Amino acid sequence: MSANARRWRRISILIGVIMIFSGLFSLAWNSYLIVFTNSLQVAEFSIREGDYSADILDNGKRVADFFVRFPNLVYGGLTEIPAMVSIWHEQGTKLKSLKLVFSSDDFLSVALDVPEGYPWPNIEFHRTIDSKGILFYVADLGFQGTGTVTLEFFVEMQTNRQRLDFSVYFQITMQKEAPLTFSREAAEAQADIQTLRA
Repeated sequence: MSANARRWRRISILIGVIMIFSGLFSLAWNSYLIVFTNSLQVAEFSIREGDYSADILDNGKRVADFFVRFPNLVYGGLTEIPAMVSIWHEQGTKLKSLKLVFSSDDFLSVALDVPEGYPWPNIEFHRTIDSKGILFYVADLGFQGTGTVTLEFFVEMQTNRQRLDFSVYFQITMQKEAPLTFSREAAEAQADIQTLRA
């Protein structure tokens, strides 16, 4: 084999190795390449003095949880009732997407308090098609998905109403923080909330 042929062979091998490594690198950072989704189990919501929480389990191990705080009693003429929604997840995982739907059999009005901290990616926040609910959706949480996600809302309760019943539907996807991840976990649950005017 001539020196020229050996040189071209080495160059071809080097180009092949570079292409393989660049392909692996792009796969590692491409969040859209998901081979399968694993559905996680969600325990029933426990309710304690206006706190609603449910553990998210992966083969019996707690990996995340859904949490809502909404007062079970409203005093005086308060009409804008604060509601805190929070999703915790274990270290080494990242929340990818978040969907919340507030809904009721009656007309429901919900406002979002502007989230603080690092800038948020695009948020969808609008009425559902049937007008019975409010949708909050973030397709890719980005940096916000690295820690616990906490959001503040205000739910309207007219002064002439003695009782308010509504639900909060949660849906999340999350991934392990690893260079090559071809799967994600998904969980969904619904908290049924009731408050009375004292």
